[in-house]
Amino acid sequence: MAFHPEHLPETVYWTYKLGPSLWIFVVMAALDAKITNIDALTNIAFFLHHPELSGRPLRKDETKLIAEWMSFRTKIKAFVPKWFKISSPSEPTNNSNTSNKFGGGHNQIDVPSWSWGE
Repeated sequence: MAFHPEHLPETVYWTYKLGPSLWIFVVMAALDAKITNIDALTNIAFFLHHPELSGRPLRKDETKLIAEWMSFRTKIKAFVPKWFKISSPSEPTNNSNTSNKFGGGHNQIDVPSWSWGE
């Protein structure tokens, strides 16, 4: 589904509006807002750099854009400290009461409670 930055939590949205050169701070703001899904964080960083795509899903033939998305994913996964529990589509969360609609799997992502790893 499409990514819509206006559906981000307010603090994340205002950081998002500062532009792509501050993408890492946008990801940090998203983490502070308890957004821990790696794909959702990747969408935030990627679409910040590509407003011309209007948040639309990438097509299979857009290999350069897909490679760039994957590069952001790799950087974000390495950036996020290991002591934070991170969810991904292959690791469903058990907190289904809290979700936001701003990109990821099925236009909804789980936003699990912030928790420290052990």
